[in-house]
Amino acid sequence: MEEIHRREEDEEEEVVLPLRTQPSSDSVFVLENIAEGKEEDEDEDQEKTGLVPMQRDGWVLRVNSCVFGGERPLLSDVSLEVAKGRLTVVVGPTGSGKSLLIGALLGELRMTQGSLVWARSMKVGYASQKPWLLDGSLRDNIVFGRAWRPARYKRVIEATALQPDIDILPDGDVTEIGHKGITLSGGQKQRIAIARALYSNAPFVLLDDPLSALDVEVAQHVLDKGIRRLLLRHGRTVLLVTHHLPVLQHAHHVSQAQL
Repeated sequence: MEEIHRREEDEEEEVVLPLRTQPSSDSVFVLENIAEGKEEDEDEDQEKTGLVPMQRDGWVLRVNSCVFGGERPLLSDVSLEVAKGRLTVVVGPTGSGKSLLIGALLGELRMTQGSLVWARSMKVGYASQKPWLLDGSLRDNIVFGRAWRPARYKRVIEATALQPDIDILPDGDVTEIGHKGITLSGGQKQRIAIARALYSNAPFVLLDDPLSALDVEVAQHVLDKGIRRLLLRHGRTVLLVTHHLPVLQHAHHVSQAQL
C-alpha cells in the first residue's frame, strides 16, 4: 500500500492483535452481526441537523509493514493508518488486493509479519461487496436485532434511497424478502446491507466497494446522505474501498493499492 496523505499521530490507548495461527471462518459474520452494548439515547434534534460533537483526534487502526496469507503471501508490505472520525479511501486497479485488504482486517487472512493495532474497545460495522441477507423481512435485515429506533430507521431508509422500493412491496418493509433476498435486485440487496451498517452504532464502518452495484445517481445519494451525513458528520470513522471516483474529493486520506 502506498500512502498518499498522512495525518499526525496522536497518543491513544491501543490493542495489538497477536499473529493468527489460522483464519477464522466466522469473523465476517461476527462483524456483520455487529455486537452492541447499551446504546445511549440520542438527541433527535442534533441528529437531524448533524450538529453533534465530533471526536476526530487520533486514530482507530494502524497497519505497519504487514504480510498476510501464510507461506505464499497474498498481500505484502501493507501499511495504513485510519484516522478517527475521517473518511479513508482505498483505490487501485482490479486485482490489486483491495478486497483482500478488507478481509485481512476482518481476520480472514493470517498475518505472518508486521503489526496491526486497533484502538481499544473498537466496534466495527461492515458492508461487503457481496451483500449478505437474513431470511426475514426487509426491516429485520436492517435493524438486525438491535433496539428499534423509528427516527433513526427513517433517516437510514432515506439515506439509502430505499423508500420507493419499500412502497412497492406488498407489506412494506415487513415484507419477507425470501431466501437470501432472492426477490430483490442486486442494487436493492446492496443498499439494505449499507443501511444495516448505517443503522448500527459502530464507531468504525468498513465498506468494501458497496457503491459498485448502484447506478451513478443512487451511488451519489448514498455517499452524500449516508456516508457523509449519517456517518462522518456524526464523528464515525469510515474505511471505504471504491471505484466511485466522486468519493475522492470528500476523502480525508487516500491509499492506493498496487499490483
